[in-house]
Amino acid sequence: MRQKDCLQYRTVTRQLLNHWWLFFIVLISGVKLVNLELVPLFGDEAAYCFWGTKVSHFGLVNSWEAMVSQGKIAPVLPFLQSIAWLVLPQLRPVFLCRGVSVILSAATSFLVFWLTLKLSRRPLVGWAAMLFYLLNPFSFFTDRTSLLEPALNFFVLVVTSLVWLAVTRKQLKLLLFGVIFLLVAVLTKLTALLIIPGLMGIVWFSPLRLKQRWLVLGGLFLASLGLWWLVNFIGQWAVFGYHAHTGFELSGMMRRSASNLYLTRSWYEQYLTAGFFIVTLLGAWRLFKERQYGWLIFPIPMVVTYILLADSYFPRFLLLTLPFLAVMVGYAVRTRVGQVILAIMLVIWMANDWQMIVRPAQARMAREDHWQFFEDWTSGVGTKAASEWLTQKGPVGIVVLPEDLLYRMEIHSLENKIKQNFSFLPIRDEDDLKKKMKAGALDDAILLTTTHHGWLQATFGSQYSLQPVYASHGDTARSVLGYILLKID
Repeated sequence: MRQKDCLQYRTVTRQLLNHWWLFFIVLISGVKLVNLELVPLFGDEAAYCFWGTKVSHFGLVNSWEAMVSQGKIAPVLPFLQSIAWLVLPQLRPVFLCRGVSVILSAATSFLVFWLTLKLSRRPLVGWAAMLFYLLNPFSFFTDRTSLLEPALNFFVLVVTSLVWLAVTRKQLKLLLFGVIFLLVAVLTKLTALLIIPGLMGIVWFSPLRLKQRWLVLGGLFLASLGLWWLVNFIGQWAVFGYHAHTGFELSGMMRRSASNLYLTRSWYEQYLTAGFFIVTLLGAWRLFKERQYGWLIFPIPMVVTYILLADSYFPRFLLLTLPFLAVMVGYAVRTRVGQVILAIMLVIWMANDWQMIVRPAQARMAREDHWQFFEDWTSGVGTKAASEWLTQKGPVGIVVLPEDLLYRMEIHSLENKIKQNFSFLPIRDEDDLKKKMKAGALDDAILLTTTHHGWLQATFGSQYSLQPVYASHGDTARSVLGYILLKID
């Protein structure tokens, strides 16, 4: 047995040193950089990118109050983007911010490969898991945005790798680094806390003695309490409260859970096809047969939490499950059926991935993602067009706009290198608008609004005469409108 284990270890080591895994990661990540700015800049992306520029100029400490305490922006991704700003200031802002996500996703794919390879001691399993993570359209689309999920998945997998190494090699000092990176993951996005049940599963089913297992589990529990206190202290629970329903009312929970269950299934299917469910079940069965019970736990609390509690629910929330589902998919190729289905899916996915690069609006994706990125007011289509209009017209004065359009306009202004002969004046709500109108702060102003912000146009128009001078495209309530309205004296 010792000789066999030694041979398996040498095989794993040779595979890690083999340059082909690196070639595939670099190649596919390089392809992800093509047409990186073609997808319109989503509102959340713009917020993180905007604060990345601020942190690069003023530092993390000086930006903390406005960014974290007031803006409720998780600080880790803007901090990473600020480093990229300092290293490569000549790059265009959207390309730079999204490029950080591409790099992080490449690092995550390596961790998926390394972890699955070490776990299974079989190169084919590691390669299957890595290719799944690199090429599935769910990851492929989000990894080319500057949303939080690519960074979140990277740090979550770093934590998982450290805890797994600590308990399998009985080097418990590594747990300290695991807790540190868990803190970083939570400061990337709060949903990192959902990996804690999975970490506890790894510990419980590890080769540690019973006393050691209880000691480690107690440490993880105390670390969880500390993280809960921290995120409560810095006010990040407000973000969780926006996306989750925290009350308990049985009939409402049943309706919401039924709806969320349908959405969860449909999002996996729309991105990954129905074959994904078969491959995942095959892989889960192989993990169960090999008594790798801890790895089966990870996706469960994530999916169950979203189904039961999610109120403002979006497909990108499920990205957290993909590194762990990749392990299951890797194990599925231990069966002939799994190999055939995964090969077919990879071909289908690569065709769709290419569509996402050259014609993203026509690519297959979750309807809700298409709506947010290409059709709704949250899309950057309208603000980008409005920014280009301002660049050409170059008006002097104040551009009044709703607060949730400010980040996109700031980033598009950097993209188009707008001359600062005007300033943006964000409006928080109707009371804020009336207060500024009374103070005369809106004289000779240009109003930028969308169909979603009808209250802004109505309130503004109650005192001033407005003339529509520009619309980004379309004229229906379902279009992304970038109306710019001039005051007429």
